[in-house]
Amino acid sequence: MTDPLPYTASLMHHHGRRFVKNPAAGLLPVLVFFFLTGYQTFISASYVHGAPGASVNLTAEEQNWLKNNPEKLTLYFNVEFPPIEFSSASGEFTGMGADIIECVEKRLNATFVKTPSTDWNKHLSALESGECAIAPTIVATTERRRFAFFTKPYATVPVVIIVNKDVRENLTLDMLAGRTVAVVSGFATETYLRDKARGLFDVIPASNVVDGLRRTSFRQVDAFVENLAVAAYHIEQEGLPNLRVAGSTDYVFSWSIGVSRRYPLLFSAILKALSDVPLRDIEIIRKKWIALDTESLLDPETVRFLTWAGVFGLLLLLGFMAITVLLKSRLNEKVASLKASQQDFLEQAAVLRLATEVTQAGAWDYRSETRTTHLSGPWFSMLGYEQMDQAVPMTEFMMFVHPDDQPAMTHMFHIYLAGGGQGSLEHEFRLRKADGTWCWVLSKGKTIQWDETGKPSRIIGLDVSIHTLKENMELLRATLNATPDGILAVNKDLKITQTNEQFYRMWHIPPELRNIEDEGVLRSFVLDQLTDPEDFKALTELLYNSRIQHMREIGFKDGRVFECYSAPMIMGGLEIGRVWNFRDITERERLQSQLNQSKKLEAVGILAGGVAHDFNNILSVIMGYTEMTLSDMDEKNPFRPNMERILDAARRSGNLTRQLLTFARKQALAPTVFDVNESVEATLKMVRRIIGENIELAWRPISERCLVKMDPTQFDQVLINLCVNARDAISDVGHICIETEKIFYDEAYCTAHPDFSPGPYIILRVSDDGSGIDHETLTHIFEPFYTTKGVGQGTGMGLATVYGIVTQSEGVIQAFSEPGQGTMFRISIPESSTEETNDMGNEEVFIPRSQGETLLVVEDDPSLLDLARKILEQLGYTVITSGTPHEAIRIMEEADIPIDLFITDVIMPEMNGKELADRLQILRPGIAHLFMSGYTSNLITPKGVSDDGVNFIQKPFSLKDMAHKVRAVLDGE
Repeated sequence: MTDPLPYTASLMHHHGRRFVKNPAAGLLPVLVFFFLTGYQTFISASYVHGAPGASVNLTAEEQNWLKNNPEKLTLYFNVEFPPIEFSSASGEFTGMGADIIECVEKRLNATFVKTPSTDWNKHLSALESGECAIAPTIVATTERRRFAFFTKPYATVPVVIIVNKDVRENLTLDMLAGRTVAVVSGFATETYLRDKARGLFDVIPASNVVDGLRRTSFRQVDAFVENLAVAAYHIEQEGLPNLRVAGSTDYVFSWSIGVSRRYPLLFSAILKALSDVPLRDIEIIRKKWIALDTESLLDPETVRFLTWAGVFGLLLLLGFMAITVLLKSRLNEKVASLKASQQDFLEQAAVLRLATEVTQAGAWDYRSETRTTHLSGPWFSMLGYEQMDQAVPMTEFMMFVHPDDQPAMTHMFHIYLAGGGQGSLEHEFRLRKADGTWCWVLSKGKTIQWDETGKPSRIIGLDVSIHTLKENMELLRATLNATPDGILAVNKDLKITQTNEQFYRMWHIPPELRNIEDEGVLRSFVLDQLTDPEDFKALTELLYNSRIQHMREIGFKDGRVFECYSAPMIMGGLEIGRVWNFRDITERERLQSQLNQSKKLEAVGILAGGVAHDFNNILSVIMGYTEMTLSDMDEKNPFRPNMERILDAARRSGNLTRQLLTFARKQALAPTVFDVNESVEATLKMVRRIIGENIELAWRPISERCLVKMDPTQFDQVLINLCVNARDAISDVGHICIETEKIFYDEAYCTAHPDFSPGPYIILRVSDDGSGIDHETLTHIFEPFYTTKGVGQGTGMGLATVYGIVTQSEGVIQAFSEPGQGTMFRISIPESSTEETNDMGNEEVFIPRSQGETLLVVEDDPSLLDLARKILEQLGYTVITSGTPHEAIRIMEEADIPIDLFITDVIMPEMNGKELADRLQILRPGIAHLFMSGYTSNLITPKGVSDDGVNFIQKPFSLKDMAHKVRAVLDGE
């Protein structure tokens, strides 16, 4: 043994009779008593440095933390791990770890709360969560470093090979080939031993340490492998003197104090306290609890002899030691302190050197007396220069600094010096690199010496390269500024930490508010724009007390709508604020509203078109038979007036169906180019009669001609409907104004208003000073059957019809109104570039007749088919009829007689008229054809306007209309 006395004394106390072989040995206890008395004096002197109350240089932050957090000084200890840490018979924390912790507590003047632990896994979990702040004896591993800080190991204990003393040789694991080796089952040592065995020797599991030692003592196994400290403790407790340490392995336990990473200030305090404990004292504690030693390879008889010799030798020196120990204790204290300081200095220097290498930092040392700065080698390396070891004048140093950064840097430095060098010096600037480029650095310094006047005389610091960080931040900012959305990041204190330019633009924030100190002013400016600021404030308060992600729409007083998305910012498991994303969806909402309106109109239009189609068929029959009856009646026939009234009613009903078709945008139009001013002039008389004498009508045309291409009849219908609508909005007396104007919409305007196409437009405005329309009603006025009038006072089709006419004519209608401020309707119709003549002339007074032609008529309505046959036969044509398209195809395939013209309905069950015409043209190339329908399908005229080359007759038609149209098609007119 290198220092066997503590262990030997203990063994003699418990088992002395086993070692006594002669009477002289009885003197040993007396001699040992005297020796221990002197030895204790030496030990006491050694503890002077670590006595209670010794000072530890803690920072103010560390002292405050220890003072204010006594409840967090929780220490968990293992109750069954002697002699390292365990519970005494009275339940107190004891063992090597307990003695180490006692030294730390004395130096910190603190008392840790000791809690026994029986489950090691729960012990580690508590350390990770912070429930346990201190683990007194723990081995540092990579996994554990994730949640705990570790001091330097204060005890390193090997795993050793223990054998019966009859085995005289010193052993290694490789020398145990073919033998049996016991190890405690379930612990890390077993894993290590089985990995080493690999069939070389047999591993025998033992239930516990005592079991393994007893098997070795009784020669049931050849050796036992165990932690030296634990083995020594149990050998002494069990009284097994026939065991010895025969060798060590390469497996060791290094015990440190572990502190939860949740308490960094506690760790730094414990680290300083442990460093203040002399290494000699730590070694004494270790030997107190770890009695065996790997070098105790001598047999007990030799050990006993050497022990006696040592005792007598020490007794001779005891007197000398008593005289010199007090003098040396002071010296030892200083030496130990210097060694500890030297060790701390070396460790800190190594850490600093590593930190400067990792962070690409360079140290500097400024002396105000000489106005020079000493720059370290890494400082030059950071910038790519060759290392120099010399003081650099400030004038030369400033040559490294970017010219744009020099004024601010100089100003900051002078302020720091004028303030007496208190606190830290910190600034960001650019330094010139060896290749001519610039490198952003963060410079931090602190005054360490002052002259006799109190001015800073020496300032040291580091310049850390932050160029990559700066580039990344610029990249992040460029990315944020490139996004179409407004981005806002706010911390837990509701302070803005990051924004992009789009956010400022979207919220119309002026430059003077962007960097304002009082962010309450900015918040008020933002909230004042919202239609419901209190709701948004309540939402913000709710989100800042949760970790939920949230999306909603927010409305603005100016009509804009934003989609607002918010999510928490999480860093290290902690919420540090929230990020807000704002997207302007005003246009999307408008388009969605238009789409919904279009779908409504389309649905009603389909219904209206279908009703009008069937109604036109009925009216055609009524009008046709009425005209044929009238043609056979004498002028003096008493029933003739009745038949004429029937015919007039049918014609007026036809006008109603045309109104439905106009709304459905399926009416076959007859567009011509006309002057809007002339058309309004011609209609004014009728308009004045409709609106009444109590309303003043003003007509303000521009002097230029306003040419448009649309159906003139429909234009009159639009004007009358708008004037009637204005009249109904005026309760008593008032004014209606009709105006015209020319305007050109450019690309920019059309981009902002997608309903328009670039080009010149004619504007028709109809305004009144009536009751006006609220915002909600204004969004529905063009919907079919929507009316604010009472039951029986309005159909809700007037403005819907106007909307259909204008849209079908490729125009745009807009309404502007405020309650109590009147209403203005603004219609924009594309201006026509050419003026067409529309020679109405006098209607022909004769009805053209057949010239011997044969006609094929295809119509799925039997009554209308029969009427067409009779009308055409009355005109002298040979008529072949068909009720279905397929029948018409069969007739065309089988008929031997020539057919000069086929007349077909457009909408039929089996196929439409266009498809039938294409099939018949294949069978009889060049055959003439005529379409008839209540409206033109997009299958024939995509825009609902009769294209050139398409022969078409509108239902309901008269005998005269049919006669002229058939003759014109046959004659190729």
